[in-house]
Amino acid sequence: MPSPRMSSPTTTGVAASQRCRRIRAGSGCLILAGGRRGNALRAFADGLVPAEVADRLAITPKTVDTHKTAILAECRIAWNLPEDERLGYHWMREKFGRYFDSPGG
Repeated sequence: MPSPRMSSPTTTGVAASQRCRRIRAGSGCLILAGGRRGNALRAFADGLVPAEVADRLAITPKTVDTHKTAILAECRIAWNLPEDERLGYHWMREKFGRYFDSPGG
């Protein structure tokens, strides 16, 4: 029997899923971002605050904020979280810290 066809990618959630590899993790999905955004996610997961992330990655605080905003938007979609739920870098540490072996490595 043929598998059902998926609808075409028209929403931000579908576009986000095409940019990321998702692994089932508890009640939601762990989003593994690549490149600089993935490095920012790892730094937040290590428990760094935005200024420390900027220092570690040698980028501006504004760029860190851009990465943080994009990561949290994808998390909001993956976990189907309401728009009014407050998310921040502490939330990333709580959700993603256990998925990385050690700080910075």
